[in-house]
Parts: sequence; structure tokens; C-alpha cells
Amino acid sequence: MKVSAYDEFVQRTDKAKNFDVALYGISGELGSVVSAVKRRLISGDDDWDKPNEEIIEEPGDLIWYCTSAAQTSNGIKLNDIFRKNIINLQEKIKSSGKQAWEFGKTLNPKKRARFLKSTPDFIVLSQDMEFDDYQNIAFLTARTKGKKLVEICLAVLSRHCAELFHVKLPDFEHELNKGLENRPAEDVLGDIVWHIAAIASVYGLSLNGVVEANKKKVSRRHVRGEPTPLYDEDDHFPEAQRFPRRMTVNILSGPNNQEQMYINRRRLGDPLTDNARKDDGYRFHDVIHLAFVAKLGWSPVIRKLLGRKRKADPKTDEVEDGARAQIMEEALINAIHAEGVRQAKMRTPSNGNKNIRLFATREEISFQLLKVIENFVRENEVSESKYWEWEDAIYDGFAIFYELHERGQGTVTLDLARRTIEYQPLVHIGLSGPVAALGSAASDAETRDDPTGQRLIKRAIFDALSIQDACERDFELIDIGEIDGSEIAVTTRGRVRQAMWDQAIVEFRVTVAQSGRKHILCTAIGIGDTF
Repeated sequence: MKVSAYDEFVQRTDKAKNFDVALYGISGELGSVVSAVKRRLISGDDDWDKPNEEIIEEPGDLIWYCTSAAQTSNGIKLNDIFRKNIINLQEKIKSSGKQAWEFGKTLNPKKRARFLKSTPDFIVLSQDMEFDDYQNIAFLTARTKGKKLVEICLAVLSRHCAELFHVKLPDFEHELNKGLENRPAEDVLGDIVWHIAAIASVYGLSLNGVVEANKKKVSRRHVRGEPTPLYDEDDHFPEAQRFPRRMTVNILSGPNNQEQMYINRRRLGDPLTDNARKDDGYRFHDVIHLAFVAKLGWSPVIRKLLGRKRKADPKTDEVEDGARAQIMEEALINAIHAEGVRQAKMRTPSNGNKNIRLFATREEISFQLLKVIENFVRENEVSESKYWEWEDAIYDGFAIFYELHERGQGTVTLDLARRTIEYQPLVHIGLSGPVAALGSAASDAETRDDPTGQRLIKRAIFDALSIQDACERDFELIDIGEIDGSEIAVTTRGRVRQAMWDQAIVEFRVTVAQSGRKHILCTAIGIGDTF
């Protein structure tokens, strides 16, 4: 892979474009490289130098952050980092100082000669080089080999990372830390990449292959294209076994911190509680299942609740839509939620019991979490979905999760063709349930303090709920909104909501009629449904 092409790739996929972010990224990824290599070194296996997935992945991530650091420090190109590193090595070998002598005497004479012979052509052609071109010439200057070289690389990489942080030290710390060199960033980055190339060489890896794997990984998240085709799009499945391409789901809170979903004027699933010692809102996690449907076209749980399992193909019905897939999805959401809580506690450690947004930024959805998800679903059809699709599902799903926990209700609209999921706080189910309460109120048509008629509707609701002592503050506990310009949605809070729960009322159906020329009569019918 050409170094210039990878440099451009990092430029496109670096959303932060911030040197500090790159600096901390280098520090974090260096730790990951050390951990990956350490596990191979202490495994006790004779094949410690055989690369595994970590050994391939972590050095690639470190190179990505080194490239970002170069670009965001002085707009340096990665080609120039490699070129400068080889020039520095050439000068060190050719110079007459003591350090150069110590460096030169440890080199294999044949490799030293090959390096010096190859250097002029490399410097001239460096703008068109591939990673392997750099790796091959740089590794000629390795002074040890095998496990000893890997251990040296890990030690020196830590020192070079500390050098990069030199720019963060105040002046008085420079005086106290004189042992920390203050070299140009491009020199330090060149040394870091040299040692990464050396580790790759010990493990028999092509640096081209390492960065190709990194490009593929990063592209799955940051390079957006066409979404993965819906998993039930195949004509083999009749329409009744596919997800509806557009759905509207109503979600309501009930007594005892229960949640209930409704679709097409009927229940969807059973009432849920948090199943926890404190109110953490987990009862609203159904919306994450819905986000999976909208963004991924996948959710064995919602497919079962809708009665749309793909029975036309018995194996798909068993493997993709069966109990094991449903259990896996529930476990996956629980794991994602736990990671969201962990991130939120780090972001706001003293929030108490306050409802807090999980995954408030996309940066909190780490590559590590996406890798966990990938491993969870490895054997299922949804493994085809890209990282950016999972990121969208998590980010948008938990945004609505927060609103539901905050407001206690909402209407969620899914559009699978557009891959969107949207929320609004108003709820109108249109439930065909039993009449649980009936109330009315009348007023003079010329009353000026209620031009929209909302106060009249609220009085009728109070009457239905047998709230005879309603004060001005109680009127503020009811919100009235229109749905599609014809239906009325009622949202309640506080003691008014509790009164609804006490009578098992889910929603109100309201009619307003004019009697004669001067009187208006409002009727509020409470529709019941037992949670």
C-alpha cells in the first residue's frame, strides 16, 4: 500500500483533527500494543512469534494515530516522516561520534552496507514508496533479533511516547525533566514507526498488510456508503414475514415503573420493569431493539413480538429468529447499556440519581465496544452490518432512551427505507379498550381566558379522574397536543398521572361540541388497559 494513499485516508477519516487527541491516542494504542505483545511473550508457547489478530490490529491503530499526529502538528506527510527517519539513521551510521560508533559496531556489516547503498535511491523515490519499502530498508538497521528485539522495542516505544508529551510540560517541568529529550515531533514519530516496523518484522508481518487491515477496520466505521441490505429483503420471504417498512410505536409508563409498547392500537409485548434496585430506566430498553430494526433491519426480539418470524425458511427461522438469537440480542443490549453507564459515570462522576444521557457523544462508542459487538454476532446474519451502522443504532437509540426515561412516554417512528428512527413526546394510541372513566366540562363560548379550549379539556379530564380540588399548578401537569391535526394527545405528570394509573387509564379520547350559540361542552373518556 502506498504511504501517500494511507496518509490521505487518515486525513479523510480523522474526525477530530486535533493533535492532543492524536497524542493521547498514541499513548493509549501504545499500551494496547504492549498488552498484545506481552500476552504472546508470556504465553509459554514455542510459537510466541506467530501473529494473532491483536498483533496485526494494534500496531495498525498506532500507525493511524502517528499519521494523525504528524498531520495535526505541522501538516507533515507520512512519507516525510519515513524519509527523515532513514536520513537520521544514515547520518548516525556515517558520523564519527561515540554514539555513532556504538551504534555502528552492533550492526551486521553486510546489512550495514546494503542499507547505505539503498539509502540514496530510497530518499529520491520516497514520495512514491509503499510501507514495505520503508520496512525493508529500516529493518536492515536492527541491532538484535527475536524476542530480545521485541522487548527492546516495547521499552523504547514507551520512552518515545514520553518525548511526544514533552510539549505538554510547563517550563519549570522542563528543568526538572532534563532527561526527557525535546526533539522535533517528526523525528520522534519516525522512531516510533521504526520500532513498530521492527515488531511487525519479528512477527513475519508485512507493514503493507498491517495498514491494509487498519484501513479496512477504520473504513467499517468512518467510510459511509450504502447501508447493508435488509436481512428480510429476499423475495423468498412473503411480506407477512418481513418487518413493516414503516412503523409507529407508542411507549407509555405505567404504575410501579412499568413500560408498555403499543403498535396498531394493540399491545406489543408484555409490560417491563427495570429489574433493578434503582430506577435506571432499563424498562425503556425496547427502544434499542427498535433502533436495531431501523438502522440494521435486524431484531429477533421485535420480529417475534410482531409475529413475523421467517418461517418460509426453517433454518432461518431456527437460527436467525429463534430463541438463541433472541437471548443473544438481549445480552448484547445489556452489555451495551452497561458500557454506556460506565462511560457516563466517568463523564459525570457526581450526578447522583439524575437521569443522564448514555453515549452522549459518538466518541464514547469505542472501537473496543464495536469489536465486542462483532464477536457477539459473529455467527449471525447481522455480522454483515458495518461499524458505522451499529454506531448509528447505539447513538440514536440511546438518545431516545434518554427522552423516554425523562418524559415517561413517547411515540417512536421507524422508516426502514430511510434507516431512520425518530421520537416525539406526544402519544396517541387510539386504543380500543374499555371505558374506565368519563368526565365533562362546559364553558361559555365567548370565554376569553381559554381561546384554544385547552383549559376546558383539562377540566373535563379532572372530572373524569375525580380530581375536585384542582389548583392552578395541577393545570400545568397536563399537556394537550394535536396529532395529524385531528386527534388530541394528552400528556400528564405528577398526581394527575398517578390518578390515571390508579384507574388503569392509558389515554383519553376527547370530544368538543358547541351547544347553541354560547356554550361549549367537552367530554373526556378515559380508555383503560391494565398493566
